[in-house]
Amino acid sequence: MVTNLLDYMNKSLWYIDQDYLENKINVIKAKLKDEPIEKLIDFPEGKAKKEGPEIIDGIAFQNIEGELVPKASYLDTICGFTSTFSKHQEFNELVDNPKVKMIVQYHDCPGGGAIGIPEFADSIRKCEKPVIAFTDHVMCSASYYLASGANEIWATPSARVGSIGAVMSMVKVTETKGIKVKYYSAGKGKIFGSPYTPESQEEDKFFQDSIDAGYKEFVDFVSQRKKWTKEQVKEIGAGAYSASQAPVFIDKIIKREELIDELSRYLEG
Repeated sequence: MVTNLLDYMNKSLWYIDQDYLENKINVIKAKLKDEPIEKLIDFPEGKAKKEGPEIIDGIAFQNIEGELVPKASYLDTICGFTSTFSKHQEFNELVDNPKVKMIVQYHDCPGGGAIGIPEFADSIRKCEKPVIAFTDHVMCSASYYLASGANEIWATPSARVGSIGAVMSMVKVTETKGIKVKYYSAGKGKIFGSPYTPESQEEDKFFQDSIDAGYKEFVDFVSQRKKWTKEQVKEIGAGAYSASQAPVFIDKIIKREELIDELSRYLEG
């Protein structure tokens, strides 16, 4: 199990906030050292299992919560992961549902694995029904990638948004059974605050090329949807901000209790 998890982590590209990636690294380190993981990571505080989308007066509400990975069941109990594939399928069903006039995607998500994100975001972009992405907590990296496909992005003033960047990690066991961690990233400030720094080796270039390809795809999509130049997107960087500090990321700042009224006005207008 640990070997499979280590292999998965070492070969996966992530659109995710740095703190959450470090949680997964700490799980691996604990398992490799046979230490209890409860002391090394911050577990989400008992969120109930999410139910399917709710439809109210023609408005469908879909939750995008937890860390996104293609198939989440094997890690769900550890970090509260959510399946990108399942959410994409759920979205497509809402698109095909004749009772649905508008789709609201509620985001409480720091990002996740890159696999499946571009395809999901493209489906959101192509949707002929209006799609609003809303957050009152976290909409970072892969989550913001998806939200960029929506017609508009709304957030409460203190919500955390942004982190346009890509990252990969490499965890290795040394000959003395020590653990060595390296990060490869694209996006200004993507791994600020990490205690680990990448080394300049042939291996670094291989992973950096993978990072750059994923980052380019992310930047291209946001540039197209937000009507920014690619240079502007890159200059914004991979930092995550409160919505009130970085209104450029979103289209509307509202209070949570104003959401239904604003949706009604949007649908009518």
